[in-house]
Amino acid sequence: MDGRDDTVRLGALNMKATRGFDLDPDVSVSSPVTRQKAAAAKQFIENHYKNYLQGLQDRKERRRAVQMRAQQAAVSSEEQEEMLRNLERRETEYMRLQRRKIGIDDFEQFTLIGKGAFGEVRLCRAKGTGEIFAMKKLKKSEMLSRGQVSTTLL
Repeated sequence: MDGRDDTVRLGALNMKATRGFDLDPDVSVSSPVTRQKAAAAKQFIENHYKNYLQGLQDRKERRRAVQMRAQQAAVSSEEQEEMLRNLERRETEYMRLQRRKIGIDDFEQFTLIGKGAFGEVRLCRAKGTGEIFAMKKLKKSEMLSRGQVSTTLL
């Protein structure tokens, strides 16, 4: 405590003995870049949990819908359990596919369409589905060294 108003200074976080935490950023402590990074991190975290909770709610609604259809069709309890197990299996597989990262190995590359300062564009086919895509391969080190990251984002 600094003795004036029972405030304890902890970097950009102020704590008053009577009010708890004061979350207003201390402008003199953090740079604009730091504030921008903190805002971006906050937005990312908020979006992540918002999407997670929305997915959870959607799964619960689908489960309720299956239970309602099973009750309306007057299905036996064993068949209802089997329907719910099938739904859970499909949901698990879907969530697993959502977490999977797509990489260059998931595509069969054909021809070079174009070449630029930071990389190239190739015609390719997805191995799983057979869909045709144009894949842009960028050299991250070149972009960073030239300070051109913002011009190459899609």
